[in-house]
Order: sequence, then structure tokens, then C-alpha cells
Amino acid sequence: MGNLWYNVYRCIGVLKLSKIQNRGILNEKSEFMYIKKLKLHDFRNYKSLNVTLTKGINIIYMHKGDKITNDSFAIEALHPSSGFESDDKNEQSLVIDYRSDNVSILFTGDIGKQGIEAILKSKSISNNYDILKVPHHGSKYSCSIGFLNSVNAEIAIISCGYRNSYGHPHEDMIEGLKDLDCDVYRTDYMGAIIVNTSEP
Repeated sequence: MGNLWYNVYRCIGVLKLSKIQNRGILNEKSEFMYIKKLKLHDFRNYKSLNVTLTKGINIIYMHKGDKITNDSFAIEALHPSSGFESDDKNEQSLVIDYRSDNVSILFTGDIGKQGIEAILKSKSISNNYDILKVPHHGSKYSCSIGFLNSVNAEIAIISCGYRNSYGHPHEDMIEGLKDLDCDVYRTDYMGAIIVNTSEP
């Protein structure tokens, strides 16, 4: 999920381990991350949990409908449902609705066509988000005009590497966002993107 996911979620202990573990971040230095809980939909995809378990981190499995709230924010898992199955781990990404008094954000992980169809079918998306974290680096497989119209975000953030070998983001995604008059921010052109939700 890149820097956006990490910086927004580290304060509430939500990390996408498939990215963090692959980069070797969750290791002996993880004590400096101050993680109290890990909110996940399924831990069976991850090979190494010794560090997590030995540091006393509480593991909570999340599925569609699960919520975490406090006085400052509320987040709700919109995907996957408890019965959702896919051979593609990307399609099993947690999709999170984040809301505070100042902002609404939809985090979409790496979902593609199958995950998007499941979300649209469930009708769990609220229209008019302030910010959309664009699915799967803006790939062509995650470009759905129906999905973009349903989200109707003012701002779209695309996490992708500069001149990456996959060609992310796909031109269809960019054009779809432009057609909706959505302001697009990209990490390949702009570097790390941090969203400050503490001010109106």
C-alpha cells in the first residue's frame, strides 16, 4: 500500500503484512513500530509470524462488516466477506472505509476485477468519498468505471513505482479519474504522499 497506507494506519495498528514482510520491515526492529494489534482478514497467507507472536501483538481477523471506532475516527471493513474465496491473494485485500470528522477515505488494497465486483454487488460503498486510494496501483484489472462512479472521490491517490515494469497506472484508470474531475496524486511522480486528517 505504500507510504499512504503505512502513515495513516500505523497510528491505529493496521498494517498490510504482505507488503511489509516482503520488504523485510517486520523483523527484529518492529519493536519501534509500537504495534498493539494487527487487524487482518486472514493470516494463512503469511509465512513468518514468529516476530509478531513473540512481541505479544494481538491478532484480530477482520471481514466485511467488522468495525473499529474511537472518539477520533471509525473504520469499517467492506471486503472480503467471511465466505469470499479467490486464488489471487490480491483479491483478498482488506478494503477499509475510514471516517473522521474531517475526511472520508476508501482504502482498496490490491483488489482487482473479482474484488471490485464483490464490493459493488454488496452495495457497501458510500458515495462521495473525499479520498480514494486507487486499487492495485491503478492497474487495468482494477479499472472499473462503475466502481469509480460509485466511489465518486474528490481526490485519488495512486501508489506505484517510477517507471515500474508493470506499466502502472494504466491509461484507462487515469482517463476514468479525469472524466470524474478527480484530482490525481501519484507516488511515481510526487514521492511519498502523507494525508493529514487532523485539520479541516
